[in-house]
Amino acid sequence: MEISLQKIIEIVTEEVIKELIKKGIKIDESFIRKTENNNNNKSFEIDMRRFKTPIVTENILGSIDKNINKIIVPAKTIITPGARHIVKKNKLTIIYKS
Repeated sequence: MEISLQKIIEIVTEEVIKELIKKGIKIDESFIRKTENNNNNKSFEIDMRRFKTPIVTENILGSIDKNINKIIVPAKTIITPGARHIVKKNKLTIIYKS
């Protein structure tokens, strides 16, 4: 069986965040920024400039306003499986920004 490095990073990151939350450690989500487009579509821009490898997890997406329909992330951002599930369930659009 072969697994990609991206998949390993997604799995490890998601598990680490789950464990931190179980231990009562608050996750800093200050890198999330809410924006609005001219056509009244609400979007969320996730500022990941301080991260070497930008990763979007289900915790980040689970905490956003239900009226948000677009998520803006840097190019090459890793989307964890849990986050992908939320994207599908909430019919979100992911916009990759360079």
